[in-house]
Amino acid sequence: MRSPLILLPPLMIFLLASCGSDEQPKSSKGEPGTEQPEATTQAPPPKEGGAQLVTPAFTVPSGAEIFECMRVPFEIKEDLYVQSSAAWQAPGGHHMLIYYSEGSVVYKDEPHACDGTDMLDVRLIGVGGADGVGIAMPPGVTLKIPAGAKIYGQSHYVNTTSKDITAKDTINLELLPFEKVENVAGTWAEINSTFELKPHETSTVSVTCSPPEAGKVPWIIPHMHEYGKHITIEHIVDNVTNVLYDSDWGEALREHFPLTMFAEHLSIKPTDKFRTTCTWDNTTPGSILWPKEMCVAFMAYYPSSSGALWACDADGSNFTP
Repeated sequence: MRSPLILLPPLMIFLLASCGSDEQPKSSKGEPGTEQPEATTQAPPPKEGGAQLVTPAFTVPSGAEIFECMRVPFEIKEDLYVQSSAAWQAPGGHHMLIYYSEGSVVYKDEPHACDGTDMLDVRLIGVGGADGVGIAMPPGVTLKIPAGAKIYGQSHYVNTTSKDITAKDTINLELLPFEKVENVAGTWAEINSTFELKPHETSTVSVTCSPPEAGKVPWIIPHMHEYGKHITIEHIVDNVTNVLYDSDWGEALREHFPLTMFAEHLSIKPTDKFRTTCTWDNTTPGSILWPKEMCVAFMAYYPSSSGALWACDADGSNFTP
């Protein structure tokens, strides 16, 4: 059995959600009488006909980097079709994503440090950065939330201050009426999680995978962290290489991920190849491993047979986290 990922988003980053430190997260539960004032997220109301989801309050300890998983209290009375999502977090937020389970795994409801068993059987609903950054589907294409689904969230925070932060995250969903839905989308992430970045060295690694299904790709998101220097994403069709993204990386792009939109949606099939190549400059005295650093290409595709969240690691085989 393959080891589970602690999110993608956005991915997640949310596989963007696999982001994190090489230390175990500190406990998010404050002792009685030590709670800090809640940090407001300043989220606007959702668009007309949309939905606003708010997490329970949780604590981000001073000096800690945490991944917090929890049930998001929101009743799904009928199938919902998500056109776009955007997130707002307290200071120190890195990303927030929401998902639902297919029902084979029972997750904890209360806020807790994500431990790798929180995303064993999930479908992505939405993902966003700290200040209204998010993702959108093309007209008529949506992510689906089935009636009765239980919604869960994963929040990533880095608290560099000397005080604990008590946060509530908000994610707004733009919803599309069923009669306007043309396709239900899935998501796919290509990831290299086996690298080791030697201290005081520049390192380059690649990962090559084939898509899990045929379809159309409206956008693609590259993702690295603060030691990233360059990332290239290539689409190889019948031995012809097309460069989709090729750019230097900066630390600011960790939180505000670059989104490459395709005016003509990219056609993919399982015989194609995607190659993601990342270069880092490790300026620290120690080695850096996943998920302290990352090399990810994340995309949506449609139509999807199940709306699944797929991932492909360095061995080239697809799996569902």
